Amino acid sequence: MIFTDPRAQDLFGDFPDSDLKKFLEFNKLNPHIREQFDLWTLKRIAEGRKRYGARKIYEEMRWDTRATQKGQVFKMNDRFIGIIARLFIYNHQQYEGFFEFRVIRSKGIPSEEERRRAEDGSYVH
Repeated sequence: MIFTDPRAQDLFGDFPDSDLKKFLEFNKLNPHIREQFDLWTLKRIAEGRKRYGARKIYEEMRWDTRATQKGQVFKMNDRFIGIIARLFIYNHQQYEGFFEFRVIRSKGIPSEEERRRAEDGSYVH
């Protein structure tokens, strides 16, 4: 595990180290992407939203021409969305619960929502 802080382990523990390392390298080269994600998230919070989708913020950023990656059109690996959202919550603890986090599927462990739906019969693949 890359992170030794127990709180970070709780947030990032489901991600393979390889994904975390790739994100950290991406973030080192493109810190403005994470900064933009934070600004977009804080904007949604200021609008009065109690919950919002990290993927929605990602898509909004993609379509905004100000978010660029090393002078190119904005691109970010989809696998980073969960990491960048968790990093936001790690840095802004007061907004815990703004994003809903699911267990990473590659681990083969269903999310709490998937378990609930499976129990009540409403889960559809």
